[in-house]
Amino acid sequence: MEMIRAADLPCISLFAVSSYVAYAIDPNQLQDCSINGTKDPQSACHFRGNATFVHGLFCKDPMGATPEDSLLQRLHMAGNMANKVGPSLPGLNTLGISIAHIDFAPNGLNPPHTPRAMEVLILTQVSLLILLNPGDVFVFPQGLIHFQLNVGNTPAAAIAALSSQNPGIVTVVNAVFGSNPPMSVDVLTRAFRAYDNVIKFLQTQFQM
Repeated sequence: MEMIRAADLPCISLFAVSSYVAYAIDPNQLQDCSINGTKDPQSACHFRGNATFVHGLFCKDPMGATPEDSLLQRLHMAGNMANKVGPSLPGLNTLGISIAHIDFAPNGLNPPHTPRAMEVLILTQVSLLILLNPGDVFVFPQGLIHFQLNVGNTPAAAIAALSSQNPGIVTVVNAVFGSNPPMSVDVLTRAFRAYDNVIKFLQTQFQM
């Protein structure tokens, strides 16, 4: 049986602590800065002679970066509720986080959905059904289906931060009843324990 000398114990303890810390930290992004927003490959950042292309646009050459690339002075303003995608913040590209400003009409609903990321929601105006008042913060773990409902008679607003650059949103009713090709009516009637005419009606409401 191999014996461990007392002199070896500090090294063993230090290794155990170091291993714990290494597994506890978040992974780093692939690069410090890769500002997204140019359609011109000539003004893009180049790696090994090739223009860097991420999420549909060329990454801006860091030498041409400006403070405006990391500044957005719109989150306090109400947006166009008919526009699902608002202004972007190019400086967030590749940094592993997304920020969204959500406007709710009176009695407005953000239907049940789930992103591919953890979400922190900060209510800035009026109240939501999850008992949030202005200034309150609520955390939705990754994969949890959730919704927000404005229970007031005036518009509400919130800011959401998500732990992914590309969190994606899966709206449950759209995914179930609006899929293309459509899901089997037999499968849905058994899953929801509903009559097939109810399922067919719901499919007509969500399929485009």
